Amino acid sequence: MIQLQLWTGARPGEACNVRTCDISSDAPGMPEGIWIYRPHSHKTQHHGKDRRVLLGPHAQAIVKPWLRSDDPEAFLFSPAAGRALFNAKRRANAKVCRKKLKGPQKGAKRRPGRKYSTSAYNVAIRKACLAAEVPHWHPNQLRHNAATRIRAAYGIEVARIILGHAHLNTTEIYAEADLLAAAQAVAKSG
Repeated sequence: MIQLQLWTGARPGEACNVRTCDISSDAPGMPEGIWIYRPHSHKTQHHGKDRRVLLGPHAQAIVKPWLRSDDPEAFLFSPAAGRALFNAKRRANAKVCRKKLKGPQKGAKRRPGRKYSTSAYNVAIRKACLAAEVPHWHPNQLRHNAATRIRAAYGIEVARIILGHAHLNTTEIYAEADLLAAAQAVAKSG
């Protein structure tokens, strides 16, 4: 989800809610090779806005292994699937044979859900930062990073469209001005 946000500028909730059925690889009017992700729910839907997240080659490479043709309405990034994969790897690497337990263990935590909530996503990032001994950051910062990168490369109007903002002043809050580019322009022009 982190990498998807970095490449697309998606909101954390949009990254948590990706399903195979929400991704189209043959959208009319789009250049070949561009996919569109239309979240089934998003921040501005109550205003009648349509949200489209463009998936280029990097974003496609991230989601491709997770696409579910067997269950297109399943969330790509699922805590239940992640826990099952973790447990399978742990069992494969186990040195002793453990008897199978029937039913939940005494004092067991609740079962993982079908999708990550934005708060669970933030907690996972916080725990990873603690484990890696790096400063904690928030998932929305990934959207800001993407906005700044896109603005520097393609301009603020393109960043506005990709982020799904109605007004440029909102995008200016997200996308930091490229001070280096401005300094280089001043150096050339005097």
